[in-house]
Amino acid sequence: MDEQILHPNVQLFNFIRGIEAKFVANLNLPNVYSATVNHILDMGILNFPCYADKEEIMAWVIHYYLTMRMQMFARKRNSGMEKQNCVAKKRAKFCKT
Repeated sequence: MDEQILHPNVQLFNFIRGIEAKFVANLNLPNVYSATVNHILDMGILNFPCYADKEEIMAWVIHYYLTMRMQMFARKRNSGMEKQNCVAKKRAKFCKT
């Protein structure tokens, strides 16, 4: 059977958009993960159609999305910075010891 990628539930899509909005709002804070989770819990945007699986799935979605998003942000930020080790090695080549 050929599996196809299906569009997510509209509520799940809106929930992920809400997570992204809260992440962007807390981006410059040193504790971006906990601040974003607190914002999500305070705003009450936790809507999910299946009540039995709500806590487990919502916790997994929040954790996974924030972890992935923080890794993407860190990679982008670090790639834009000048490579300090590379510069130090080049300077060391010019110094005679």
